[in-house]
Amino acid sequence: GGSETRFFFPCSRAMSYEIYRKTALGESLISTLEEMQVSQQINEQLAARVLQQFDKSMQTVMNDTLSNKITIKGTCKTYRNVNNVWSMHLRDVTVTTDNGTHATDRLFICACDSKEAKGK
Repeated sequence: GGSETRFFFPCSRAMSYEIYRKTALGESLISTLEEMQVSQQINEQLAARVLQQFDKSMQTVMNDTLSNKITIKGTCKTYRNVNNVWSMHLRDVTVTTDNGTHATDRLFICACDSKEAKGK
């Protein structure tokens, strides 16, 4: 067996929208960038720049492109706000969208203050 190598991708303090890196798309991008670093196809600086552009692009898409409205009903078990990033854990949730209603036992929401996003 071998040991796993993980790379640290630094972000500037101004870019607080790295939460999108925890999505399936973000995790795939990070995995690919790590593989490219291991095979010496790219260096750490280029990988960091790609991730910063990903953060900016995801922020733009979420703020400017998406316009669907959703309604979420459930019981909030925990919540917190750190640096204008909200984290909420909900139970017995019903989500209503333009496509219908969906139910789930648990839902985790991580959201950024949109006023903060427009200023960056």
